[in-house]
Amino acid sequence: MTTTIKKITATNSRVIISRQMVKVTLIIPTRLETTVEINSENQRLKTMTIVINPGASLNLIQNFSTGTPRELTERIVVGRRATLSYVMLHKLSAVSNFSCVIEHHRAACSTIRLALSGKNQAKNSTSLVSKLDAAESQSKILILASARDEAKLTINANAAISRQAESAVADVGLHSLLLSPQAAIELTPKMEIKNSNVIAAHRATVSQLDQLEKFYLNSRGLTAQETELLLVNNFFTQLTKDLNPQLITRIIPALKTL
Repeated sequence: MTTTIKKITATNSRVIISRQMVKVTLIIPTRLETTVEINSENQRLKTMTIVINPGASLNLIQNFSTGTPRELTERIVVGRRATLSYVMLHKLSAVSNFSCVIEHHRAACSTIRLALSGKNQAKNSTSLVSKLDAAESQSKILILASARDEAKLTINANAAISRQAESAVADVGLHSLLLSPQAAIELTPKMEIKNSNVIAAHRATVSQLDQLEKFYLNSRGLTAQETELLLVNNFFTQLTKDLNPQLITRIIPALKTL
């Protein structure tokens, strides 16, 4: 049976996606500023297409801190001089796959922040492609991931800058934290640059909890569990840097549960 695609046109400052929806197309009209929140009640969601029309602004919050869809595919089109602020929180404990393609028109701007936390025998594949196809477009990507127990995470992030993307700006940062010997995180930052007049950078780090920090906190009376919780929370708090205050207020409680 074919699932009907539900088309929604935003008309005010906040949009609710019903928990029954499986396939959604969301239209953000020209010059409208709105916020869309998706959470663990939307676990049936499989595909989502978002079109942000010229001059519009979208705050997209995807909070799956208490349950994640098994498969989720997204396509986001950021129109001329439109802006996208996207924050995604995924708490992973089973098999799941996430992919997102973001397309930028002239002078479009996107800020993408993803936090992934894997435990037990979670197996996750996350793919993010940011296409800068027009002049003066900008895309900044930050992905933070932690894994404990036997969790295995594979994260790919690609900024693709076309020949037409004169004066484009792209930045990709992937950072991970391994919390047990059996856990694994594979990070692949990638850039495809076909125009020489751009600003582009990418980086990736894989680390463990700092032993000196753990020793200091233990010496101040914190238990091993409290110490790990504090350091992991501090790691994920990086996600809020330079984020607008409205988004920070909404995601801080969920970040503390990762």
